Amino acid sequence: MLRRAKVNPATSVSSAVPSHPIASLIRFRAFALPHRRRRSRWTSVLAVCLTLVLCGCGDLLAPEPVEVEAKESFPTLRYQADLPTLPRILRWSARGREFTRLIESWEASWALPREEGEPLRAEVRRAAAPLLAPRLHERDLAAAIRELDRTFRRIDELLEGDFPLHLAPTLEAARAHQREAEASLAMDDQEGAVLHLLGAADHLRATTPETLARELLVEAEETFRRVSGVHSYPGEEAARAERLLVGARSALRNGDAVLALQRAWYSIRLLDELGSP
Repeated sequence: MLRRAKVNPATSVSSAVPSHPIASLIRFRAFALPHRRRRSRWTSVLAVCLTLVLCGCGDLLAPEPVEVEAKESFPTLRYQADLPTLPRILRWSARGREFTRLIESWEASWALPREEGEPLRAEVRRAAAPLLAPRLHERDLAAAIRELDRTFRRIDELLEGDFPLHLAPTLEAARAHQREAEASLAMDDQEGAVLHLLGAADHLRATTPETLARELLVEAEETFRRVSGVHSYPGEEAARAERLLVGARSALRNGDAVLALQRAWYSIRLLDELGSP
């Protein structure tokens, strides 16, 4: 059922990203060595440590910004740090009462189907950008844009440029927003940079397990209602599909979005197989 879409080379992100370094613990055993040799040994260790510090070992050992979850069934993306969405950007500046209604609308949009939620989020972004731009420092925007670029390069590496169809359009839209944010900031258009930074973050959030679990569960329930009235399923198979949907709803309520995704996905697969001639 899960089809894949090759990314357009013109919009594909570079996959030339070095593997994340793995820090190893070096244990030294106490050998009966001459004093000079012991001193030389520890001097060398100290020199290596100082070199790592001077070269920025904190960056080298930083966790990867994103990882894939449920890759074998219904791939989604889990982000290790907060995306620069509207609530996070408001933490960079003094929040005013004028943002209360925008935040409420943004949060409510995630409970809507995507075809309704995304237009509402776009409206919120257009209203928020001119209010936020004067309050933000250029360095904060530049750092967020760079982190998004790092995230996209990691996504391309993880998925090898071969995005599942349920992720490809959203990731391509997010990447386009990130590039527009970078271009806007280079032209000192801070409002445009904020607008597109928010757009990139919202589209990336739409690829997370929580968001996709809600969407897939709705699709699975609609599929069950639609096909159950057309096809005569064996009672056992129909009951199994329904149990999967009930389990998916329960997992989502309990905060296990990945399990909810898997159960909803298997339910849809089962219904497709039963409905096939």
